[in-house]
Amino acid sequence: MKSSALPQTAMLPGGDVVANMEVKELLNQMADEKGSVLGDLKESLKKMLPAAPGGPEQAQQGQRAVEAEVDALETVLKQVERATVSLTPDAQDLKLSAKIAPVQGSPLAAYLSSVPNGIPATLKYMPEDAFAVCSFKIGNLESLAVPFIEFYAKLLATGGVDPAQAAQLSSQLSGVIKTCGDEMTFAFRSGQGIRAVGASAFKDPELFRAFLQKMPELSSALAGLNRNMGMPMQIHSEVVKYNDHEITRLKETLEDKPAVGATPDQAAAESQQKAMQAMFGEGMTQDIVILGKDAVLATGSDSLDTVKQIIGGKLKKLTDREDFAKTMASIPADSCGFCLVHLTGLAEFGISMARTVGQVPIPDIPFQRGPGVTAVFVTEPSGSSVTCNVRLPAAEIKAIADGFKSFSGPPPAAAPGVQLPETPVAPPEK
Repeated sequence: MKSSALPQTAMLPGGDVVANMEVKELLNQMADEKGSVLGDLKESLKKMLPAAPGGPEQAQQGQRAVEAEVDALETVLKQVERATVSLTPDAQDLKLSAKIAPVQGSPLAAYLSSVPNGIPATLKYMPEDAFAVCSFKIGNLESLAVPFIEFYAKLLATGGVDPAQAAQLSSQLSGVIKTCGDEMTFAFRSGQGIRAVGASAFKDPELFRAFLQKMPELSSALAGLNRNMGMPMQIHSEVVKYNDHEITRLKETLEDKPAVGATPDQAAAESQQKAMQAMFGEGMTQDIVILGKDAVLATGSDSLDTVKQIIGGKLKKLTDREDFAKTMASIPADSCGFCLVHLTGLAEFGISMARTVGQVPIPDIPFQRGPGVTAVFVTEPSGSSVTCNVRLPAAEIKAIADGFKSFSGPPPAAAPGVQLPETPVAPPEK
């Protein structure tokens, strides 16, 4: 090639690179004598588990969990007829389009036909400092609930839960899914650690509140599985009242603190919890409040303050940001959802995690926010397909490149609780 410049227009109307996969036909060819498509994958994953620390009991429970996960994935894959991907680069953008056509008459097709169009109202709860946000309209989840509930029930059985209790918990989850409303939104925020806000509409939010109160019971039911999988976590709940609203606080803690002479598994669990606390804040707490028909959740070191600001109408909103308004103006009216991710914010988050969890002394990098990467979702009213159109602007790549090229200056101050290594200084020349 004489020049590496991108073409000004697409060379092909449907994309310069197009790939089509007949998923259903491929899966039929892959199926074994039992009709399983992912049987080999399941067996390979199961063989990896006996080598994990913890002995036969841990390996057996892990194998049963893997079987449930692979079975759930296979159930979804078998509902896809074909998938088409096209890639179109030009001078301003890199465009990727992915289209999935479900098997007609399948639960996936029924669900897609029920998904409404429009911009979700739950965007109003998202914070101004979000670097990534996803917002979707939701269809009738009952058509998709069966395989999910089956997976959930298998997971409970894997943990040795009493069958009667497992049936009750599965029934409660099924009820929550049936009462889900028609939209949900979540966003990740800039700052120290993992900070997020989410909101979902419910037909009967009180049913969801009742399920939240069952979370400690669910945690206890899965304690055996968590322990044998090296994650002996428990969920504790409490209710905080603020401005006539009840805020449900769900706090995850290590089930048993390792004692002197603890086993390697216990020590690893404690180390894992310390890393989780560095990411999510002390106690790994989620705060949830019901506002009208919406359930609003915040997680992170300042989650309670965030929920209180949302209740009081004092949280600065993403929808008031000028650049976000420009992005929203470009989203088609017939879409059913979208995601917006600022790669500069994602890079800053990665640097923060490396400092806090990995204790890596990475200097500050002066990124300038670019337009962001967008992914827009569109469904056909008949449920015959769902399309995701991704746009990666050249300006977003430039913002990342410019940031990495321009950083300089003294090493950063250590994050709270992090000891940065000293920089060696060469002795003066004699």
